[in-house]
Amino acid sequence: MCGIRLNLMGRPTPELDSLPWRALFARIAALGWHVEVHLPAARLPEILPILLRTDCAIVVDHFGRPAPALGVADPGFQYLVEQSVTGHVWVKLSGAYRNWAPRQAAAQGLEATRRLLDAYTPERLVWGSDWPHTEHPDIAYAGTRRWLDDWIDDPVVRRVVLVDTPARLFHMDR
Repeated sequence: MCGIRLNLMGRPTPELDSLPWRALFARIAALGWHVEVHLPAARLPEILPILLRTDCAIVVDHFGRPAPALGVADPGFQYLVEQSVTGHVWVKLSGAYRNWAPRQAAAQGLEATRRLLDAYTPERLVWGSDWPHTEHPDIAYAGTRRWLDDWIDDPVVRRVVLVDTPARLFHMDR
């Protein structure tokens, strides 16, 4: 194990400033783990400031879950882009089909990836297949992997996102 996941989709935000949560985050930071968050982009401004005070690495899942109709224009996604300056946030390029209809996911994922690469650089982006694609039986691993090749056409940059960054973030380089 190298982290925990806070799946807050459809759930209220817990009192992350409370003593039990602060104790948990202190333990996570001491272990060198990360906190992965999964929630709509609109809620990132309410949770990231609290998590940034914990000294934990933070991984935001699924491109930050921008609203499908807004895509990269989503103010929450813009907020996520701005958080790159903290140096404590990573973004997972995964599950584009969870944000946008499969026919739009490749193009929307490309635009989001470009914005995130500009802000975060490949050293703070990771890719995930999101396999086994729960609730999406029409999605296959091979298709999601092809999307990544389209989003990042430079094989050197793609290797950083696929190998180097996750090795450091997930402590596989020790």
